[in-house]
Amino acid sequence: MRVSVIIANFDKERSLAACLDAVFAQTVPPAEVIVVDDASTDASPAIAARYDIRLLRLAVNRGVSHARNRGAELATGDVLMFVDSDVAPAPDALANAVGELERHPSCGVVQGIYADRPMFPGGGPVAAYKTRAEHHWRSRRAGVADATLFAITAVRREAWAAVGGFDEALRDAEDVEWGTRLPDVWQIRMSAAVVGFHDDTDRLVPYLREVFRRARTYATTISAPSVRRRRGIDVAAVATMTSAAAVPPLTLLAWWRPVLGFAPVLALLGFLVLDRSVLRYGPSFVLIRWLTHVVEFAGMALGTRRLHQAFTALFGVALAVGLVLFLGAQDWAPARDLAGHLGVARVAGVLGLAALLNAAGLVLGLVSWRALFADLGARVSGWTSSRLFFVGFLTKFLPGRFIALPVLLRMGREVDVGPVRLAGLFVLSWGVVALTGLTVGIAAGPGLAGGRFGWLLLAAVPVAALLVRPALFNTVLGFASRVLRRPPPEVLASERGMRRAVAAQTLSWIVSGHHLWLLAVVAGAPPASSYLLCIGGFAAGAVAGVVVLVAPDGLGVREAVVMVGLVTVLPFSVATSVVLASRLVCSLSEMLVGAGGLVTAELMHRRRPALNVPT
Repeated sequence: MRVSVIIANFDKERSLAACLDAVFAQTVPPAEVIVVDDASTDASPAIAARYDIRLLRLAVNRGVSHARNRGAELATGDVLMFVDSDVAPAPDALANAVGELERHPSCGVVQGIYADRPMFPGGGPVAAYKTRAEHHWRSRRAGVADATLFAITAVRREAWAAVGGFDEALRDAEDVEWGTRLPDVWQIRMSAAVVGFHDDTDRLVPYLREVFRRARTYATTISAPSVRRRRGIDVAAVATMTSAAAVPPLTLLAWWRPVLGFAPVLALLGFLVLDRSVLRYGPSFVLIRWLTHVVEFAGMALGTRRLHQAFTALFGVALAVGLVLFLGAQDWAPARDLAGHLGVARVAGVLGLAALLNAAGLVLGLVSWRALFADLGARVSGWTSSRLFFVGFLTKFLPGRFIALPVLLRMGREVDVGPVRLAGLFVLSWGVVALTGLTVGIAAGPGLAGGRFGWLLLAAVPVAALLVRPALFNTVLGFASRVLRRPPPEVLASERGMRRAVAAQTLSWIVSGHHLWLLAVVAGAPPASSYLLCIGGFAAGAVAGVVVLVAPDGLGVREAVVMVGLVTVLPFSVATSVVLASRLVCSLSEMLVGAGGLVTAELMHRRRPALNVPT
């Protein structure tokens, strides 16, 4: 068999010479060596030019799929031997690959494994982990395989022709996708006799970034119907990855509810038991292995529809548990006390009216969000943008609020709003919420200071300035980015969007604050002197609760801030009852509005026309 070695290269000056030296040192020399340089910016093209090869230099970088396809077009051999430019084949790698093809006529692909030591000695813990992990994983899977990996892989010419080239739209997991199109008549084999020495990264962040990127693309690939027919689900691998990924959220949940402290321990033990074969490599190896699983899970969650659905279900379950625990922690005594003094009918009417006032404020908050969402330029309906609002809103009842992130990212991608723009939108929205809330909150200052500090009402100047010159908000964000040495925000508010958002959110705080004022007046507070205390105190307390992420819905934080003002107009015991009644009213109204709004928005979103034009 005539063998054509095809090497796709991009900026691998460190390893390319070692790769080519190893290819020309084969016990069975190849018929030809083709190097396709994918518009490298380093010295690797000059290095390749020193060898007796066929060098094709591309003017534009188009990815490894395109480079390999071009190499295959030029190849004349019976076997196409694909070798990555950061892999040095062992001297007998080519001979062993050809021998495997000759012994198994039905085998169309022979892929090698990585050696248990790197191409260059002296690497750090990350490089050591990658080398050992890849060797460990591939060695255990020697024999008939169900997926293709092209780091050091021989392909029979007929099998290549049956599949065609790599999907040039893919820059990651392109080798796995290629194998999904390989007809079942062709066998894939992993051979432990075909060995390559790999030069890998020794930096943790770039490595984890690559893991995430490949996992996301891989998940999209294995979700295709053709892939599901060719290969089954590796239940053990999924269980291992899930156990590792469950440790952080369960730890956060246990910190919130110590009685659940056993949960993260069980998840960690599950990971260690399921992946126990790696324990012999030491603690640093296990730690990097755990991080790898966590990042892989996150990447696959963003790439697989089934995992999207699983995360959505997990979010729903966590939300339900959070709401039950939250309601169970409420003190219902104030409502009973008020009912005993004022009568059940009157208290029910007051609480109902207070809930309606708070609900009206929430609707105004939605108006503010939609005004900013419209600035993204996404062609979506108001109901579609409302889905994102209500999912983000309901996370306030969860400790940490991070479990909804994959759900929000999926919803954003469905309407062509990427993670960067979506994150920018949430930052922008939170900025408006915090600024207007603090502005309204400072209005309580004169009441606390006995009316001697009316000048505190000047706090309304920033909001008034934004209504007149909305571009000031973008200027402030840009200045903050420069001070923090961060890139400027991708999402910038338009003048019309900012005016609508600021006005609606300011009204939201004022309207919602009236529920507290109503409860305080019914409990005996002077209507006039308690007005600003209640309106401003509620806004300031709510913003403080938002800042403390680990407290579900700011539990305890908001009450402490509101009490500061109420005790100036009510006895401490009565003020306590009002604050707790306010919490009850807000919790019930927010649950009803949030859950009802999400269900309604989801139904309307699914009924949207194919072209989703803003309403």
